[in-house]
Amino acid sequence: MYPLVLGGTNYTIIDLPAINQSFNVIDFSADDIALSLDFEGKVSGADLGNYTVGIPVINTVGTPDPIGSNTTLTSSGEDTIMSLTLDVDGFLSGAVGLATGVPLPLEKSFSESIGGFGINLIGVEAGFNIFEIELTGDLKAVQNFSLEINDLPLRIDFEDGSYITGYSAGDEITFNAAINFNVDTQGDADGWLDYAVMVDIDALFNNLTTLGFDLTLAMEALSANFGITSDLFTGFNVPFGPAWEDSFELFSTDNFATLFDSDPAFGLLGFNQETFAGQFDIA
Repeated sequence: MYPLVLGGTNYTIIDLPAINQSFNVIDFSADDIALSLDFEGKVSGADLGNYTVGIPVINTVGTPDPIGSNTTLTSSGEDTIMSLTLDVDGFLSGAVGLATGVPLPLEKSFSESIGGFGINLIGVEAGFNIFEIELTGDLKAVQNFSLEINDLPLRIDFEDGSYITGYSAGDEITFNAAINFNVDTQGDADGWLDYAVMVDIDALFNNLTTLGFDLTLAMEALSANFGITSDLFTGFNVPFGPAWEDSFELFSTDNFATLFDSDPAFGLLGFNQETFAGQFDIA
């Protein structure tokens, strides 16, 4: 029970439910603008490599700052802008073939099928890779966010036209309404006093966006595959190996260049407001 003061007279509020509301302060997604393009090149019939260009999509979830204030949320994330993969063994194999006229196939694949009129009755596909070396460079966007919440100010509007300000979420509030308002005959005349609570966020937001770069060398040896294809039944493809594989990070940085730094942080008061409503009985 909480006191209700109407024109200086104290009443008792009964059946006032506990307010337990949650909402998103900021909610947006860039998934719908994701884009990627793939290209390939060859040297003397050997794969040179490929690169992928895309719009970075970074989704993060804020967590309490482990070393700062318990009213501060931090988050970070990254996504690739461009990835360039160089097929080192394919490049060397093609270069040797160009220089000597003798091919040096470190990998090979082939397929044969029996059929006609555009129908594959049965086919065989197979391939092998003696040694694979790939050098991959990833240019990425890195974002670090912090949200320092100073206050959650609120305003409560009542059915009788009165309102309360100067309080924040978590405060204990004494409601004041006009004494000449009868909940049984005025407003929606349902016997309940309706209210609407608007919660604002008074916070400082910081965003540091940088370019990062990773350089990785990946190697594997002795792999193969064999499969059967057909338009009449479900085929299969069985991989074998690799017998050995490993990768090495040659270089990595999250701050190759700064794209945006909102320091000093900018305020969010009035940027996002959430409203929820309820009602209580007056006895």
